[in-house]
Amino acid sequence: MTHRPALTSMLWLAWVLLGVACDNSEPPDLLKHATFPTVTLAPPDPPPPNQTKLRPWQDCQASDQAWVRRALLAIGGRRPWGQGEVLVWTDAVAAIRRKQGYTSNDGAFTGGEMPWGPGLWQARREVALAMAQLPSFRLRWTDFVLDALRVNRIETKSQLKCYTQPGDGFHDKGELAQFVRDHTPTSAEPTMANFTLGQLVSSALKLDDVSVIWRANLFALVAKPFEAANVGANELERSRRQDFGRVFDAAYLHRDFVCMNCHNSQFSTTYDPQAQLNRAWPVFGHFEKALFGSPTGKHPADQEASKGASDLRAHAVLRHGGVVDNKSGQSPWGWHKDCGRFKRPTEPDPLGHDGYFGLARGATVSVYDLETSLHKGINHIVTQGLIRKEDDSVDPDDALAWLTAQSIVEQVWTEVIGSPLTVANYFPRTESQRDTLERLTDRFVRNRFSLRHLLADISVDPVFNPALPDVGCGDSAYPQPRLVNPWSNHESDPDARGNGPGDAVMALPARQLRRSLHIALGWPQPMEYPAGEEQSFQLQAGVFLKDAEPGFRSLDFAGRLAWEQRYGQCPRPNAFDFIDLVAELASGAPNGSWQDAVALLKDRLVGEPFVTQTEVTAMQALIGAKMTDKVVGADAAERLRRVCGVLVTSPQFLLAGVVAPDRQSMPVLTPASVNYANQCLEMQAAFAAAKSPWVLNCAGAQVQAAQP
Repeated sequence: MTHRPALTSMLWLAWVLLGVACDNSEPPDLLKHATFPTVTLAPPDPPPPNQTKLRPWQDCQASDQAWVRRALLAIGGRRPWGQGEVLVWTDAVAAIRRKQGYTSNDGAFTGGEMPWGPGLWQARREVALAMAQLPSFRLRWTDFVLDALRVNRIETKSQLKCYTQPGDGFHDKGELAQFVRDHTPTSAEPTMANFTLGQLVSSALKLDDVSVIWRANLFALVAKPFEAANVGANELERSRRQDFGRVFDAAYLHRDFVCMNCHNSQFSTTYDPQAQLNRAWPVFGHFEKALFGSPTGKHPADQEASKGASDLRAHAVLRHGGVVDNKSGQSPWGWHKDCGRFKRPTEPDPLGHDGYFGLARGATVSVYDLETSLHKGINHIVTQGLIRKEDDSVDPDDALAWLTAQSIVEQVWTEVIGSPLTVANYFPRTESQRDTLERLTDRFVRNRFSLRHLLADISVDPVFNPALPDVGCGDSAYPQPRLVNPWSNHESDPDARGNGPGDAVMALPARQLRRSLHIALGWPQPMEYPAGEEQSFQLQAGVFLKDAEPGFRSLDFAGRLAWEQRYGQCPRPNAFDFIDLVAELASGAPNGSWQDAVALLKDRLVGEPFVTQTEVTAMQALIGAKMTDKVVGADAAERLRRVCGVLVTSPQFLLAGVVAPDRQSMPVLTPASVNYANQCLEMQAAFAAAKSPWVLNCAGAQVQAAQP
């Protein structure tokens, strides 16, 4: 297998070229005719049965154990507690398959289906939905929601008082989110009064409908502007509106006014009618025209002169002046005053703009009109789907709701897979990216903006759990379509122009990486709204803290140094932690050796419940004792902290995409709380909480499944 070269220079070049192409000038007339054909996209059919020995790339899947490890990290935001938990979830997958009538045969599944059929993914989907009931799910996806909405954590735009520091449990069973879902902002319920958006996020994750968060956040967005001095009122209002607009366009629409000149849903400078040369594959529907009045977002010059610049007309709905009124305004849905109070404006826009965004038009448009449009569109597309007319036009409210849903799907996919489904111009570059984005968004919408079902859909996508090349599946190292890496078609080696398992190796998001470490070792969770040294560390590690510090998804050199300085010794956080427990178990066991202790630590941190022969020499030098020696001494935990520091700075911990090899045995020192029997009970409870049609029975040596 050849190794793909780094893509940094290629991505940089692409960005430069896109920046040159996406200027403020109108595209040449010729390009206006390079429109996309009107095509009705249907969800792709499953791969047809293949009677030859050649197997389609979807069939080249890693084991169920590998899938469990990847799914726990992606959905629950943590690594498995140990091999016992991995075996439990793996057995749950197998139990459901047995009940469905599928049996394993050399990695394939018989019963009338090819490997990439229901025999493979149906059971995994059910298990994924149960995993979404694990306690770690809430913190992991609260982080995501706040980052996806660009909620500032520091300085003058900090939303600490409104979004609050995440707690340990759910706010309620979803009643608050259900109230917001079913009512307008002018409604209020005394029993739910004075709630914060942090509580709403918690409630919405419990209800499993994240649309309510995106609706409510519209008000919180305009309630928290940046501060400025020595600037006129109108200039300040214009700057604030442009700031709100940049955030809104990115978090809700996944569009950019500059790039829409050359790349939109109706035409693109990178479109070519020959599929092999085409670099523009938008999801079908004239969304920009529905929202802005034209595919480029621009109105005629005479209208811009009399009614205002096109982008400012679109962003008039994000007006701050005359809308945000913390003294005499109304709290949407009766929420806490720290999230802002508002009133419908009666005076025309102080900037003199005639607002134009979808059906929100006129001189007095505001966030109330924007929320109404999003609310109507969501209610419509969740029941009817996205309706495209014969000319691909769509209803403006539906367009807003669909693009919002599509933006959420794009960000969740990126969070899990590590790379987006669009490129720098905000559109898919390949057909497979377009089809995947369309399919996942349609299912997300029809499941009423269910994050759990979206994660389950992503977890059973064949790119989520690819087999490694050494498995010997298929006849190519790069058999996949250009879904994860759309630029691979430019490789000089023709055999490397597809995607392969190596493209799925990724850096973990900074928040998830850190939370997974703290969860694994039983440490207090990091502060969501940091200050001082903690703030500096989060910025260096790539955590999103504010608009001007959007974070990044990799540990660069400075970030790696900061990570090693903070965690290279796994320092005790002034409390008993997992490393202390390992030392206690090893020293208390009659034959507890250093090798047993290291195997347990590796099991928890990198999923390897063993010590290889090649590691023994290095481990002995690190610990200062033979691996076969009995663990003794008051400094046992401190010695193990050196091992922990090596593990948490290793690629196995910092990266996702490659998992530990399958194993059937657990470390001999495995604590009772995470052994097979107790983890089976946790799995059983998760299936019950998910209201799954499957009931898992832990009695006996093998997990059994039944449908009630």
